[in-house]
Parts: sequence; C-alpha cells; structure tokens
Amino acid sequence: MSILIYLLLLAGTFYLQIMFRWPGGIPLLACELVLPVFCLLLSWYLHRCIRAECRTPVVMAERGEDIPVELRIQNRSLLPASYIRISLECRYGNSDQGQRLKIEASIDGKSDRKATYRIIPSYCGRLDIRIHSFRIYDYLKLLFFRIRVEQPSQVYILPAAYPVNIHAGNKIQNFLMDSDEYAKDRPGDDPSEIFDIREYRPGDRPERIHWKLSAREDELYVKEFSQPVGAAVLLLLEGKDWPATPEQWNGMLETAVSFSRSLLSLSCSHYIAWPDRVGREIVRCLVKDEETFYEMIRRLLSLDISTFGQNALFEYEDAYPNMRFASILVLNTDLELITNGDVTAEFSPADLKSQLESLEFYL
Repeated sequence: MSILIYLLLLAGTFYLQIMFRWPGGIPLLACELVLPVFCLLLSWYLHRCIRAECRTPVVMAERGEDIPVELRIQNRSLLPASYIRISLECRYGNSDQGQRLKIEASIDGKSDRKATYRIIPSYCGRLDIRIHSFRIYDYLKLLFFRIRVEQPSQVYILPAAYPVNIHAGNKIQNFLMDSDEYAKDRPGDDPSEIFDIREYRPGDRPERIHWKLSAREDELYVKEFSQPVGAAVLLLLEGKDWPATPEQWNGMLETAVSFSRSLLSLSCSHYIAWPDRVGREIVRCLVKDEETFYEMIRRLLSLDISTFGQNALFEYEDAYPNMRFASILVLNTDLELITNGDVTAEFSPADLKSQLESLEFYL
C-alpha cells in the first residue's frame, strides 16, 4: 500500500510538472526520486544491525498444552526500527501440517526486546518452531530487507497414554523368551546362563546343586539361573492407505503408546517395530522399563508419517526369521488392530480415549 501511494504521488507530481510547469515541481520530483534510495540505504543499515532469535524453554509437551515461544530482537544501531514484520512458523516434522503467526513489532535504538507468544499443538510428533520471515522496513514502509534466522527450536509433542484393560494369559506369563541379554537384578530359569551361586537352602532343587564347588568347599551350594530379557509380545506398526491424515497418525501413535504402557504395567517386555520405507529396514525398540518406554516414544516422534511401510509382518519375518513371540499385534494407520492374524479391534480417532478405556483385551 505504501509503495502504491508513493507511485501515485510520483505520477501526480510528474503530471503537474508536464501540464503546468509549476516552479516547485522539479525540486519536489527530485526529492521523490531520491526518497527510495534513502529508504533502501536505511533498510540496509538497519538489517545489518538487528539480530533475532526464537526459542522455547520446553523440550517435551503434551498435545493441547500451551507452549511458550520466546522471541528476542536485538538492535545494535543508534536508529530505531519503526516497523518489523515477522512470520513465526510452527511445522510438524512428520506431516505438512503447520501454522504461521504474523507479528508486527518495533524496537528502539541500542535496545533489546523480548516477547513471549503461546501456541497450542494439535498433533503429536516433532514440532519445529522457527522464524520463517523477518522483514525490516524503512520509516515510510516502502522497502525492506530480510534477516535470515537459522536456529529452529524443536519440541516433541507426546501422545497420550490411555489405560487399556489387557489380560495376560498363561502363555504370556510362562513364555520363555529367546534373548542374548539377561536380567542383572533377578534370577530366572534359563540354565544356559548362571545368575549367582549361593548356599543351599531347604527346598532347593537337587539338580541345581553345584557339585564341584560343594565338594571343594565341603558345603552345599546351588546355582541360580538367569532370566532372559526379551519380549513376549511384538507390536508392529504399518502404513495402509496413503496419504495418512494427521488424525490417523495421532490415533496410531496414541494407540501404540497406550498398549505399550499397559503391557509395561504388567511387567511384560515387548518389542515395538515398524518397516522403514526410506531405509528399507525393520526398526524395532525393546520396551522393558520406563527408560526404554520414553526412548521408544522419542524415536517414534522423530519419524515422518510416510516412513511406515506396508506388509510389516512379512518384512519383520524376513529380517528376523527365527523370531518367537507369544502374541503378535499389528496396528495400521486405519487403526485396525490385528492379533495373530485376526482383526480384533477397530478404533476411531474421534473417540479413541473412551474406546481404549472400555476395551477388554486378552493375550
């Protein structure tokens, strides 16, 4: 608008000078022609002296929670900047969804200005927050220069974990897990690895007596076997219909996290895995405690929504042909849950919380 007004003023002055040859026309026309050069130099000088950054004090937040975004503008020149136009972009790393916040600001000379804005994330995933555009205008708003800001902030929007009523049967509880790792804090029943050797107590099995050591020490000792740390349940995530909507992405993440949290509450170690279309490989995470649970969430939130390939079970069997699990669950982006080859549940993103909380799931 300012440029349009300037052009109309310039055209009017030129027209009056041509038609009426009025005495003040030439000096006025000269000033009007020099004015853009002055504005250009002024904008160039200000853009060399002004710096900007945006950051957020939080690293993780829940969906629907306010996220503070701190914007800082620093002016090292003696001149004030009367008009700055900023576009703050918030984009989800796993989709094309995002939003932009338009901000108009000003700053005095030799000053530092800070402002806090709040955004509310609508989806799960990695939220990239950055200054998309930063324009410094001259005093007449005719011309501007851009400042490049290359320091985006990242916030991981956590999916909600709803309680799921999972009933683990004997095949889960008594499942002997194949693993090369063994628990360091508790014994088990795997005779291939010895957890500890201790003195004999009444009730110990005779076959666990360490006869060689007992003969040398002239006292009975027994062997405690190790507990393999593996997984009784495999939860596979796969894509189905493309492109998947952000609502489907949210639904699949929250369903997977809810099942994982409920399995963990039953002390049921499990794998969560997915076929990576980009890397052409199977990615899997062993969830056995709180630390590995949140590590699994972090890896999921770092993914792009198009990463999940189809035929997850086929890809997993090809990568791990000797796998053995008590139960295999497959969850796709249509929110269909397939248990050991049969569709056992279908969910809707609109009412996911109540559906999961009312579900009675048997393994």
